Amino acid sequence: MTVDVARAGGLRLRGHLRLERDGDAVLVVGEDGITVLRGRAAAVVGALVDGDRTVPALDADPEEVAVLERLRSCGLVEVRSDAPAERPRAELSTFHGATSGARVDAAPSPVVEVLDLGDPETAPAVSAALDGIGARPATASERVDVTVVTVSDLLDPGLAELDAQFRAEGRPWLPVRARGVRQWIGPFFGTTPDGPCWTCLADRLRMHRRAEQAVLDRRGESRPLARALPAHPATLGYTAHAVAFEVDAWAHGLDRPVRRAVVVHDSRTMTSERHELRRRPQCPTCGDTGIVTRRANRQVRLGPTPGDAPPGRGLPAALGHLVSPVTGVVPALEVTPGPVAETFIARTGPLPSPRRISMDAVRRRARLGCGGAGSSPEAARTSGLGEALERWCGQWFGDEQHVRARRNDLGDAAVDPRDCLLLDPRQIGDRDRWNAEHGVFNQVAPAVDDEEVTSWTPMWSLRDGRRRLLPTGMLHHGAPGPLWAPADSNGCAAGPTRDEAIRRGLLELVERDAVALWWYNRTPMRGLDLDGDAGTRAVRERHRSLGRDLWALDLTSDLGIPVVVALSGRRRPDGAADRVMLGFGADPDPAVALRRALGELASSIPLVLDGAVVSQDLDVRRWIDEVDTAGEPWLRPSPGPAVPVTDLLGGGTVDPAGGVSAVVARLCAHGLDPLVLDQTRPDVGLPVVRTVVPTLRPMWARFAPGRLFDVPVELGRRAEPLPYESLNPRVVFL
Repeated sequence: MTVDVARAGGLRLRGHLRLERDGDAVLVVGEDGITVLRGRAAAVVGALVDGDRTVPALDADPEEVAVLERLRSCGLVEVRSDAPAERPRAELSTFHGATSGARVDAAPSPVVEVLDLGDPETAPAVSAALDGIGARPATASERVDVTVVTVSDLLDPGLAELDAQFRAEGRPWLPVRARGVRQWIGPFFGTTPDGPCWTCLADRLRMHRRAEQAVLDRRGESRPLARALPAHPATLGYTAHAVAFEVDAWAHGLDRPVRRAVVVHDSRTMTSERHELRRRPQCPTCGDTGIVTRRANRQVRLGPTPGDAPPGRGLPAALGHLVSPVTGVVPALEVTPGPVAETFIARTGPLPSPRRISMDAVRRRARLGCGGAGSSPEAARTSGLGEALERWCGQWFGDEQHVRARRNDLGDAAVDPRDCLLLDPRQIGDRDRWNAEHGVFNQVAPAVDDEEVTSWTPMWSLRDGRRRLLPTGMLHHGAPGPLWAPADSNGCAAGPTRDEAIRRGLLELVERDAVALWWYNRTPMRGLDLDGDAGTRAVRERHRSLGRDLWALDLTSDLGIPVVVALSGRRRPDGAADRVMLGFGADPDPAVALRRALGELASSIPLVLDGAVVSQDLDVRRWIDEVDTAGEPWLRPSPGPAVPVTDLLGGGTVDPAGGVSAVVARLCAHGLDPLVLDQTRPDVGLPVVRTVVPTLRPMWARFAPGRLFDVPVELGRRAEPLPYESLNPRVVFL
């Protein structure tokens, strides 16, 4: 609302400003800088705004009124209080960043209750600080305006009952932990209509404490493990006055970050971090627990969906709050320059688990992480965050739609798991020996049991719209289920829209199928010309400066969608290369496929630089230690000149402008049935899907009869199918 400055009782400079005259100019000097006023503005400020005199009648000079309004809207002047005793109250707007029109001195003193829930030393300090701002303790007959709860741990189970009580009463409340070297304040619950509840916070905090939760589960306890939190009078006082400051701002209607965040102050470094917390739409306390189930029961159709990002955009910037070791689902995301020019690498470290897991699982997860690469820090961050959120949403949370049944009872709605696992009976029979000799990605599952009752999850066919079912354990990491139905990351993807996520997931399946056809048959493929483009020439030169060769192969299969593998190996005097690393890419646009392959390759190069192999995976170490291109000539281009990357766009391939519909049409034309499960989590919002195309090969060792043996013959790569015993004994290790 516009203030009628002619009748407001007076204006003055805001409390953090003072005037200096400099010739015909007036300098408004503040803590953050100087504003120079000239002409009419200088005259008006100099004559009227000195903090003591009232504004004269200005109705006769509308221009002066307009000048004062502009000065007020810029935050230089504010309405003056008529009560001298309350004038220090007006300075509150300066500290809280309020606009100059706010009458912050008009709010009554709040009635504040301080409750001690495990931190008796902090409660008296907070009460004393609140008294300093004029807050009043509640009497028996008064309604409490706001409650401050002092705790030793924000996961104290007693907070659940308090939160329920305060929400029922519509009472805001603020938790605070003042003990320890890090002091925690917030969130200020109940101060925003769509704000989170304590359960939303507890869900996030618990998932970052999986080791502690494993111990509590084993003991059958719910109260957090006690911590030895030091208490220093100075930090207790600092935190208490910070709480009073936030209560004062709330009482005067000023918006503050703590309303929507946990603010953690580190007294060792004198730094503070704000960890934003948003309401979880599926929260069992303040949300709707049926959201995920309803989404699973809705047919997936191609086309725009509510909340889609604008076309051509990357991941929404609003996802930044999901990166936090306190309230996020990705604890941290670090971006560093890569060893290859104009490449940056993002690493997340281990992701938390949304479910209860054992201590052994905690130890295993400590070695896992996600990553991404890009040509700029922002591109790498987007890539790394997208992969992390994809992995997060692909886990088992417990609210997913599923039915319990035997496969034989589900009829033709159930997809035969064998068509997705693609294991040869000989592999299953030899699984104990095989699994002892290989890493986690190439483990062989036991035989499928059609009579075992297990959970089945619905997927939707993009070919005919049918509802199909696959074992839940194959679709969600960590879901309860039989050993013969393990989950992997094949076909999982995130994107700015659901259609784009589906497109990326299907392209990954096409890519990995093409990789398997090449890898296990060990067929030499034609090389791509990397010197025809300035960008790829620069990448090749950077590899050379590292003492490595760079080349790329065309792996495009019968599906007609360009697939590229980029390879880099350490040069040897005999002309061979060892410590070979790879990156794959698929896209209807062959230049994009090559760029993605080079990006994936760049993120794997650090594994083999400086003579160190940092992976603990058996297959990775075996590959790096034993393989060179002299012994594996199929890794090099086939004889003949390298072809331009544009030659991959030949007859029958998918139109790059056709989007996901063109990719789906191409798969259906080959008799394949693309299936989709929408795994988008309501509290993440980023579209995430799992795509499955039965009979397409994953890139890991899956040797059942079918495409792996037949397609190389159809493409003329082999005169006859390769015998099972002659398949490449080295597995894809990525």
